[in-house]
Amino acid sequence: MLAAWRESEMSLNGFARESGVGAERLRRWRQRLDDGADATPPTFVPMAFVPAAVVGGAPVALRLPGGVELEGDAGALPVAWVAALVRELGKT
Repeated sequence: MLAAWRESEMSLNGFARESGVGAERLRRWRQRLDDGADATPPTFVPMAFVPAAVVGGAPVALRLPGGVELEGDAGALPVAWVAALVRELGKT
């Protein structure tokens, strides 16, 4: 979005208004990215996933955006249900 704004040669406020993006949001991202311009670029670190099994009776606590917290038995919370819940909460 910032690259498109710079290429447009429009004012930040005008570009934000035309794009339907908050001007303050663009300013914050411009500042964050410009502040890190001299920083070492991030490097790729390969990850390995280790198979694991959840044993019933293991306590689990999920803290979701917006302050929602779920606590319960890990074996009693179906993964598909938790994923669907998180997906739906992310839509709001």
